Amino acid sequence: MGGKNFRLFVTRENGVISAVSFVEILRSRLPFLSDARIARGPVFRDERALISHLAGLEDKLNVPLFALRISPFVPPGSVSLPHFWRPVRNSSFYSSTLVFNTRKTVEELWRQLRRSTRTAINKSRTAGLSVIRCREASQFAEFVTRFNEFAERRGIARIDASISSGLAEHFSDRTLLLEIRRGQQPLAGALFLRNPNGLVYEFGWTAPPSERDKLPLMHRLIWEAIEYCRKENYSELDLGGYWVARGPKDPINYFKLGFSKLRRDYILEHEIVLSPVWHRFRQLLRQLFR
Repeated sequence: MGGKNFRLFVTRENGVISAVSFVEILRSRLPFLSDARIARGPVFRDERALISHLAGLEDKLNVPLFALRISPFVPPGSVSLPHFWRPVRNSSFYSSTLVFNTRKTVEELWRQLRRSTRTAINKSRTAGLSVIRCREASQFAEFVTRFNEFAERRGIARIDASISSGLAEHFSDRTLLLEIRRGQQPLAGALFLRNPNGLVYEFGWTAPPSERDKLPLMHRLIWEAIEYCRKENYSELDLGGYWVARGPKDPINYFKLGFSKLRRDYILEHEIVLSPVWHRFRQLLRQLFR
């Protein structure tokens, strides 16, 4: 994917898959300062399978690494990692999210929203804006382009352009891509991915305020996704993260709390230090050049 280096590791027991890791190798220009990360993984059958899988990863990676990081997408206390795995400080992954229960009537769902959230949704409706579902590969590519323009303005991480074709080709039946328009002019978009319980909000963009008359549009897209979940008999919409340390006054946290206050926690990202000397050296470099 682009210039990134990924590897897939599978553990089988008696021919049956018991654990899987999608590992990103984060290479450094300096020797022995590379590390590896399993984003939202491993995925595993049970705790015993997880421990067995982790024990085999170090030998199979065949790359000189100073550390390996994991972030299993499971609740705290559901697994016990060996003592030499430690929580990662300042992890880039959220460890909590807000979940909206969608198995209610439309009236019940509507009443669950904060009043200001309902007002924001109604504003886009009275402005005559329409919401469409995008399915074509070209629409996925356009979404990535517009999101990256939005990310540039906001100073957030971009989406690798090579992802857009993969989303359309391999995940079109497991995504919900919505766009809000004024006539044929796109003003905002949101991408949701399917999980076993419903949908997860992943990425979203909005046009600059001057182009959308300062209308709040993401509220409408989230509400449309909620209605979609209800029609498809999905049980929930995961709002894609809640940063507990920032509190409810954080703008993104505040926006999501307008839909739901039901919080779900996950195990923190952990790492194992494979080379303590190089690990300490890298910490010193970060302190010098931050």
